[in-house]
Amino acid sequence: MRIAISGHYGWGNTGDEAILQSIMDALGYEKQYLIYTCLPSIYHKKYKELLGNIEDIRPIYDGRLDFDICIFTGDTLRHGLSFVLHALINNKPNILYGIGGYEFIANQKIKNIMIELIKAINEVTVRDEELYNHLLNLGAKATLVADPALTLHERPTYCPSDFIAVCPRYYDEQTNIIEAHKIIDRLRKTNDEILLIPFHPYDVEGNKRDILLCEEIAKHVANATILQTDGYHPREVKYVISKSKMVISGGRYHAILWAIAHNKPFEILTPTFDRKINSLVEMYKKYGAGTMISMAHKNITILMEMVKRCMLK
Repeated sequence: MRIAISGHYGWGNTGDEAILQSIMDALGYEKQYLIYTCLPSIYHKKYKELLGNIEDIRPIYDGRLDFDICIFTGDTLRHGLSFVLHALINNKPNILYGIGGYEFIANQKIKNIMIELIKAINEVTVRDEELYNHLLNLGAKATLVADPALTLHERPTYCPSDFIAVCPRYYDEQTNIIEAHKIIDRLRKTNDEILLIPFHPYDVEGNKRDILLCEEIAKHVANATILQTDGYHPREVKYVISKSKMVISGGRYHAILWAIAHNKPFEILTPTFDRKINSLVEMYKKYGAGTMISMAHKNITILMEMVKRCMLK
């Protein structure tokens, strides 16, 4: 069976790669996967080598239809709209999987178009309760779930234990300074061992992103070390968080998600308002970790049922 998965993959962001790998965890590695991404094609070969078990990496506008089912994730409705339309026009079984945010239907000029598009999709699962209610109010069917990466399989790796995991986020030059100072001030109040985790260490061209903030924080916090990771190995990062005593997120959504997965206390020190993180925290307060994990498994159940229906055709 050939499965197409579209999304913001290949850019070296641990959270995005976690969603992709959690889908393959759920469906199994005996299937053939085609990844459709907005990643520039000059990086496709390298990305395919990193994944190992992927049959092909394709541009999001690729018109080939040599797959049995397509899974739309992340920002596909914005960055890969042509792929979505192509799949729908050609009656390919499809699912909009574990999406969050409602920016793509907030614009009044295109809201009706986007809602009609979502209605045309076979299955829609939503990880954001605000978006879920918004869709229902507009007449679109959806199932409320939790982020797919909540169920990502972990891979043990060497790391300390009983430390504070700190996960800063690169924004821009001015905001980075604000975030670094907030985190440094917070860490000066503790004698615990600190492990700085760069969720998006470098961009695809090798320019520093989260690692830049980690290095700046490490200069001012004597008991801090930096986790060596490249953004393409989310299984190890999730495992490392499981060994922490608490998590401090400077704006990294999946750092909080995996703190929830392992029942670790967490703090949020983001210098800007983040709707996505706020929505995650509100869901956690309302449902709790156990229910959210069950909701993530419900997401998998819906996906697997769709795949089984396709295999029976």
